[in-house]
Amino acid sequence: MQTITTYKISINGDYSFYSIEEAKDWCKSKIASYGERFKSLADQYIDPEIIVEERGYMNRKGYTDVEPYEIVRVVSPKCVEIRAMDTEFLNKDEMKFHAGGFSAHCSNNYSQKYSYKSNEQNPIKRIRLRKNGWGNGHTKYNHSMKPCKFYDFNF
Repeated sequence: MQTITTYKISINGDYSFYSIEEAKDWCKSKIASYGERFKSLADQYIDPEIIVEERGYMNRKGYTDVEPYEIVRVVSPKCVEIRAMDTEFLNKDEMKFHAGGFSAHCSNNYSQKYSYKSNEQNPIKRIRLRKNGWGNGHTKYNHSMKPCKFYDFNF
């Protein structure tokens, strides 16, 4: 079963880690830099029994296209709320189209580059973990630690 678990430390900002060991290693590096004063603060905020936050991204699969969504809230281990991300096509001018297919064929279809931005104006929806993966109805999502966008010009 997939899990989406991170541990959050709040000391002069928020830092998220994907395991308690990773969080403790980060704290050890800060202790080496800032001394024992940091150690007493870190001990208050790291508790291996408490999962503070679960995060990441869900990438919606639509046949050959992929759309990025950010996880905004974890309702339960099997239910999350997600919101679509805004994307900008960075290398649109570099795409190479040739005659063929219905209208054209893109020879460098897999070299697309996008920038991703969170947009709080986009609606939030819930998806659930089912026996065949994350989704709602017929729509499938893949959990990832980074967003992904892909438009198939050759479909």
